[in-house]
Amino acid sequence: MGAPFPGTLIVIAVGAFCRQGFLSWYTTGLVALACVVAGDSLSYAMGYYAREPVLRRFGSSERWAQAESTFERWGGMSVLLTRFLITGLAVRST
Repeated sequence: MGAPFPGTLIVIAVGAFCRQGFLSWYTTGLVALACVVAGDSLSYAMGYYAREPVLRRFGSSERWAQAESTFERWGGMSVLLTRFLITGLAVRST
């Protein structure tokens, strides 16, 4: 449910601004940490509070059961790849 946001582009731009002295490293780091915590908390809250309505609407469908089965099988690997491996490669390749 996340909105598409060019995170990698923003990280590169902010790094350039810090390097040139337009932004302070300490302030930028604190703001980034606060934004990461707020974003993760908001994502968790959306899933927590939207769970019951989504389950009531889609929980009995065949596609939902198939999606749950796929996630039970590959969910851990998908989190590992998308949060750690792919993100790191995207930042290094630019």
